[in-house]
Amino acid sequence: MQDIISEIRRGNREAFREFFEDYYPVLCSFARKYLPDAERCRDVAQETLLRYWEERERFTGISEARGFLYTTTKNICFNSLRRERAAGRYLQGIGEEYADDFEEKIMEHEIVLLLHKAIGSLPSQMRKIIECSLQGMRNNEIAREIGIAEGTLHTLKKIAYKKLRHVLKDHVYLLLFF
Repeated sequence: MQDIISEIRRGNREAFREFFEDYYPVLCSFARKYLPDAERCRDVAQETLLRYWEERERFTGISEARGFLYTTTKNICFNSLRRERAAGRYLQGIGEEYADDFEEKIMEHEIVLLLHKAIGSLPSQMRKIIECSLQGMRNNEIAREIGIAEGTLHTLKKIAYKKLRHVLKDHVYLLLFF
């Protein structure tokens, strides 16, 4: 991840595209903790990443970049709420509610990113099986949708989970924390 920050710093648009694809859904989800409107959350994530691109030369490490992304997202959300007439009451409640667990929310979203990347590294059929499982679909529904036998699905699912355990083995302490 450090290499991608260096590449972005040098103006590499392809590296930024990859970074954008990794962090856009995470920042949308993070903004959702503050804003009820999914469309506005997407706008906030996009605006945050645009600001990062504009200020890319000042970041030397991933920690600085992540801190900037989350803080900027939170600030844009709060500014958006301030502009709304009803934001006064709502903002006071959010400020108190989220001030103490801001870091916890960041870790939560980092774990979502980690899981998203791990699932994305699976072969396409296994990835589809895991994604459907996470959406709450039953094995018979998944097998029917993908067009495979339930026994095959069960085998592929076992292999996929084994691969995920291997990919995530170094991050088990984070996953257990949440």
